[in-house]
Amino acid sequence: MPMVVADYIKRHIQLLDDKFLVLAADEIRRYLEDYAEHEPNPNLWHGLLGTLETEQRERATRKARKIRPCPACGKPSL
Repeated sequence: MPMVVADYIKRHIQLLDDKFLVLAADEIRRYLEDYAEHEPNPNLWHGLLGTLETEQRERATRKARKIRPCPACGKPSL
């Protein structure tokens, strides 16, 4: 069942809001810290964590590009 959930999240990651991405990544990170040695599918969880973290970085980069100030007037260009 975890594989189905992980695949679903990866396919529909663009539908998740920023807060969920942070919460999910934090939860998976804590889970792996506590239970990785007993987890039968650690690669699944590491892969999902990597996907969530990559999406967070990409969104932050896109937002940073949108907020760049206009070289002529200094106002944020959207």
